[in-house]
Amino acid sequence: MTSTRGYIDFAAGNKAQYDQELSQYHDLVNWLAQNGGKYGLATNLSELDTTGRETLTAMYEAEVKVS
Repeated sequence: MTSTRGYIDFAAGNKAQYDQELSQYHDLVNWLAQNGGKYGLATNLSELDTTGRETLTAMYEAEVKVS
């Protein structure tokens, strides 16, 4: 006898805004992997402490000009 499984995804909110913010997050993670070492930062977001995240924000915004 085989069992049947089903999955349901629930979501609420603005999908377009979510997609944009997710894209920006992935851009930031990719930028950090490529450029973090130039600024003395870890190249993995999960390895940054509070100070490292503040530095990342400043460097990323200065270089990419996020609006």
